[in-house]
Formats: sequence, structure tokens, C-alpha cells
Amino acid sequence: MKKLLFILFVMAGCIVLDLSWVAVFEKPLFALKDSSDDVNQTYYGLFYDVINCHESETYILKKGSKFACPVSIQTNVAPMVQIDGVLYLQTGRISEFLRCGVLDGEITSSTAQNQTPVKDNQSNFGSGFGYQIGKEGTVQVSMNGQWHVFASEEIFDELVLDLSIYEKIEDLPERRDADTSVLFAFEERLYAKAFAVIDYAGPSAKAEGMIEYLIPESYVPRINFETNCKELLGGMIYDVSETSAILYVDGSYHLYLRIEK
Repeated sequence: MKKLLFILFVMAGCIVLDLSWVAVFEKPLFALKDSSDDVNQTYYGLFYDVINCHESETYILKKGSKFACPVSIQTNVAPMVQIDGVLYLQTGRISEFLRCGVLDGEITSSTAQNQTPVKDNQSNFGSGFGYQIGKEGTVQVSMNGQWHVFASEEIFDELVLDLSIYEKIEDLPERRDADTSVLFAFEERLYAKAFAVIDYAGPSAKAEGMIEYLIPESYVPRINFETNCKELLGGMIYDVSETSAILYVDGSYHLYLRIEK
């Protein structure tokens, strides 16, 4: 009995000491250090894990909590990742349409924030993030519940989200045949949702694209697969012409009319 009480006393003392050490030194007393990340310091303790993100922000987490260090953009070098020999830079865009859960790969190593990745599956903002290969030179990285869009240097200027170069919806002319507040862009054309209900037998060919990028609702989309209406995300584009397009979304087909920007 005395031996059991002694063991319990020692365990209680270890718990108190470990918790006190975390509170004072922001690191568990009894911990293993994760050596796989060159940027963020992670210590796995008995009851708490401690992550020092980018050597600047410290997070104390209960054991088993899931957490990924946020990407800091206050660096001399843009957040970027190398995949299959290509560098992808963060555009500031978030891809919000629903997708399958299958990943194409994972970022397994990282450099310092002010350095450029030099090998595949390496970033300068941390490791452990899954990614999916997108279209037109893009990669989408899953971080803290969101899909961040990265673009190759060739198309980065086109995809970077700079709202100062976007038109406002209020500047568009009003139309009697379409709702100019519900828009998407495709092939350098702008389409608005028609008020008309159509009798549509179905597409004559496979889809020409899918709505993928979302901007604030008060702005006019300007690049391929971009919309200002969250409900259109994931919509499939069919039968595109100079004057109209069909969008399949929410289980039904809708007519969209081309409008001048």
C-alpha cells in the first residue's frame, strides 16, 4: 500500500512539475523534440505539446490536439513550395469548393522563411501540409482547414489576388434579362445569371471547366473559373458561346448570359 501511495505521489509531482515548467518556460520538462522541421520547433510532452511557430509565436496545446503553424507572409521571400521541380508561390487566394479527400502529396521538409526551397516537397513556411495539384500551373495546399492556392511563376501575376485591380459590381450596367450580382468569368468573358428558366436537355459535350475561385461578392470576376457567389463554387461549365453558357450547380442547369465588363 505504501509503495502504491509513493508511486501515486511521484506521478502527481511529475504532473505538477511538468505543468509548471510549461507555464514558465513554454516547454514541457519531459519532452521529445521533433527534428523533422527546420523552421518550427515542436516538443511532445506528457500532457501538453508546445509548438514554436517560425521561432516567433508559441502555442501550448493539449495532448493530441491537431494544429498547423499559420503561414507568415511577413518575410523577404514569398511563401513558396517546390513540387516536381517547379516553384509555386502563394497567391493569397483560398479555393473553397468541395473536393475529394485524396491528396497528391505532402510537404515533408522546410527551409528558413527567407530562403527558397531547393528540393521537391519542401517549403519555406513549414512541413506536414497536404496538397493537391490544380490546373493551369497551380497547387492547393491544405492549411488550418483551408485550401491555399499557390501558382507557378509563369502565371503568378494573373492569379495573385489584388482587389485594387478589380471592378466593382456597382459600376456594371443593369440588365433586364440577367442578375448582374451573380457572376463568373471564363475565357476572358463575364457571365451573369439569366432570369429566364430554360428547358435544357443536357450538355452536348463534356464540361469545359469548373468554378473554383471566390472573390468578395461586391467585385466583378476577371480570371478563368472565378466567381463572386459562393453557391457557384464547384459548378460545371457547359456549352460556352460568345453570348451564353450553361452552368450545372446544385443538381440543375442554369443559363448565364455574357455581359460586357
